[in-house]
Amino acid sequence: MKKTLFLSFFLLIHHFSTAQQAPAIEWAVCLGDIGTESACVDFNTSNRLYGLPVAHTPDGGYILAGNTNSNGGYISGVHGSGNAQDMWVVKTDSHGNFQWQKALGGTGYDSAAALALTSDGGYIIAGYSTVDDGDVPIYFGSRDIWIVKLDGAGNKLWTQNLGTTDDEKAYSIQQTSDGGFIVAGAIYAAGVSPVTRYNMVAIKTDPNGNIEWRKSFGGSDDEVAYSVKQTTGGGYILAGSTQTKNNGDVSGNHTYWSSSDAAYLASRDAWVVKLNAQGTLQWQKCLGGTGEDNAYSIQQTTDGGYILAGYSNSTNGDVTGNHGNNDFWVVKMNSSGGLEWQKSMGGSQTDMAHFIKQTPDGGYIVTGISFSANGDVTDHHGNNNTNDYWVVKMDASGNKSWTKSLGGTNGDSAYSLDLTQDGGYVIAGTTNSVNGDVVGMHPNSSATDFWLVKLGAGNLGTEEAKPSKNISLHPNPVKDILHFSEELSSIEVYTSDGKIVYEILSGQQINLHHLPANIYFLHGINKEGKKIVKKIVKQ
Repeated sequence: MKKTLFLSFFLLIHHFSTAQQAPAIEWAVCLGDIGTESACVDFNTSNRLYGLPVAHTPDGGYILAGNTNSNGGYISGVHGSGNAQDMWVVKTDSHGNFQWQKALGGTGYDSAAALALTSDGGYIIAGYSTVDDGDVPIYFGSRDIWIVKLDGAGNKLWTQNLGTTDDEKAYSIQQTSDGGFIVAGAIYAAGVSPVTRYNMVAIKTDPNGNIEWRKSFGGSDDEVAYSVKQTTGGGYILAGSTQTKNNGDVSGNHTYWSSSDAAYLASRDAWVVKLNAQGTLQWQKCLGGTGEDNAYSIQQTTDGGYILAGYSNSTNGDVTGNHGNNDFWVVKMNSSGGLEWQKSMGGSQTDMAHFIKQTPDGGYIVTGISFSANGDVTDHHGNNNTNDYWVVKMDASGNKSWTKSLGGTNGDSAYSLDLTQDGGYVIAGTTNSVNGDVVGMHPNSSATDFWLVKLGAGNLGTEEAKPSKNISLHPNPVKDILHFSEELSSIEVYTSDGKIVYEILSGQQINLHHLPANIYFLHGINKEGKKIVKKIVKQ
């Protein structure tokens, strides 16, 4: 009996000594003025917002994009007034201190939902516009997909209207390996009256934003893409939702019986679409149950599969473990779209994941919003009518490593995150709080600020907390193959002026034979999640 009790005590102590603890807040800043700084309006629900991207920049700072109708403080150049709004891009240093801002648009309603770093050290912004004045040279009607290219200092280089005479929205953009761009969102398609119908849309452009091809996908009801990524081999993976009852491009929808209609109806499923390099549909997958399921974020994983995040309130089909109402829902798929595992996380109120990213340890970091104060959610700051940022770290199998609630007693909504040089995380969203974790919000009872939060790397388990050995490169100077003393992930090679000239998901060597002789900088993440920066001399 004593041996059994001792063994149980030992295992309990070992569990707590090796468990990962949630990282602390290192700093948090509010960005904005007394107007409203916000995310983009969600496609599926007009009173819900989605899309406020953040990216870690090569100089160690951060860049965010969203919307503003303020025109004071350090916000200047807003084109409209009243209910009009501009895209708003803001750049900070490594501690969240303001560096520069850019308001983009015309006198109407212009909205940014996506941002990506470009190989020339600049940025590409995507969203939509409703006018043809100010920065917007042409307007086709309703809402047009609008992309804007900025240099590294925020100067506008060019803009392109990718719209039609119908209604479109862009929710995701990425630079492609050929220097062009892939854009994804939703486009209106005329259906049988009185049905209002949108299709998922993917648009490929050249490096100057000129359309190379535009493809739409869907069926007899509404589809939207919230996330697009280029995949190995040059194709594309898109994620969003569908409400089509198994026609057109859609099959496998989790239909449900409606007694009032005396018929099976389509549920809203998360929808994943795989395209080849020319935009041709290769496969599609409906994920969810007979409730409401949606995918907001997708990424290819280092094993060639995919990880997606969104929300679900289903209790059947592909979904198990629902806590009540909407949960964070994370799904791991293989390279062919087969489901490997899924996890529902949250409490009894609404919890929605907006963004997911694979971490260097093979796990995942997820962020979104939570109204819950029970179940998996701890330290909620408000009541059931207010939401917090909620951040969840998962291991490679989808098990929770730690969770963290961030915010105050009003509404705080996280939309995106990125990894930082020190192995921590930066989370971006909006806040209406003036207490708790939030300091410096520009008071206005009905308005929100951008809220940028930096978390540390966290207190990892004892095995993972060992200090990292120094990474060595050889040979250096190098002519072609450069070897690392250990495997790195998220490998990028930059010129001295910040241009990305090489990138790969992971490896222990890279081939630089195609690069001219020069000085370059290697950025990568080691097995402990630490950012590595090394100088390379190319002969």
